[in-house]
Amino acid sequence: MSLPWESTDCPVATVEGVLPKTMSHVLLVEDSPADAALTRAALINASHGDLEVTCVDCLARALETLGQGGVDVVMLDLNLPDSQGLDTVRDICSQYENVPVVVLSSSDDEEMALQAVREGTQDYFIKGHFDPDNMIRALHYAVERKELEWQLKETTRLKEMFIGMVSHELRIPLTAIKEGIRLVHTQALGPLNEDQEQTLGVAKNNVDRLHRLINNCLDFQRLQAGRMPFHWAGVDIQDVMEEVIKTMMPLAEHKGLPLRWDCAESFPPVRGDFDRLVQVVTNLVGNALKFTEQGCITLEARSVERGLQFAVHDTGCGMPAEVLGQIFDRFHQVSDNALSRRAGGTGLGLAICKEIIDAHQGRLWAESELSRGTTMTLELPWYVASDVTTVETTR
Repeated sequence: MSLPWESTDCPVATVEGVLPKTMSHVLLVEDSPADAALTRAALINASHGDLEVTCVDCLARALETLGQGGVDVVMLDLNLPDSQGLDTVRDICSQYENVPVVVLSSSDDEEMALQAVREGTQDYFIKGHFDPDNMIRALHYAVERKELEWQLKETTRLKEMFIGMVSHELRIPLTAIKEGIRLVHTQALGPLNEDQEQTLGVAKNNVDRLHRLINNCLDFQRLQAGRMPFHWAGVDIQDVMEEVIKTMMPLAEHKGLPLRWDCAESFPPVRGDFDRLVQVVTNLVGNALKFTEQGCITLEARSVERGLQFAVHDTGCGMPAEVLGQIFDRFHQVSDNALSRRAGGTGLGLAICKEIIDAHQGRLWAESELSRGTTMTLELPWYVASDVTTVETTR
């Protein structure tokens, strides 16, 4: 094997000032003693001796060394005596996800390189086709990228933990407030005059809205943590529609909007969780009503090759094409829409719907045109007789 620094006639390239304080110890996992010695010497020379390079010849020793701590980055040969190919990557990246990994392989396989990156490595180098200058720089960037990824994950985790904690703490007193308002508003504690009833009606609507927002935060936190339970069974879409229409019809009538279920045929059951599907469709219908001032809301279903497609059509304000790919992102709202600003919300509703439908092994997508309305479509697989009702979490 020919390496660029193998000849003593060629000086080893160096990089001035490239080593960050966070990178001082490289773990080189290489089962060829000759290749390991050459690579180690080249890295030490390129770093002016500032870089410590530990060499091990198998996956077991690599994991043992990582377990002792102090390793800033791993240079990994994929084919080792005790592990081969991408399994080597998966073992290290899954057990030490905070340590960046750079692959150093003799295989010039583009698909293998792409898959290695998908599995968690930061870069992929081919033996004999790089110089120490590029490798030191790659290690440097790998450490920086991994640090940024880790910080982002930790920030997201803390944010979601905070949201879950605050939502849970708010839910307890809010339940008491909601019940108190209900008792007074229904005149269970005595008669009300017209002004009192109207004021309490406003308070009740706002408390109900706050309760929905808190539930959204808690649901999202459970989904992200993999603790959302699903009760899988055969679900009749007609039953889902009846439940949704019963819940949403009063709001539709209040806005003067027809709520139509446009489907005369019956369908086989889909595999799903009845309550979660009602939650998703109720959210979609609620959004349609929220952003529609005139026209109607139409619900329809049809059979496709992969299962059942169910759609919610509205004649509302619509959305620009450039935001359709973002509406299922967490905390996203169409901020340039005045009606959206009036409607408010956490920006979690559609993100939760997408997570739930993904857990059903289905699809959820949107089509929209400004001033002409929006169609939200979900697709669900059919239920088969061999399916057994089980309780599972999202992960």
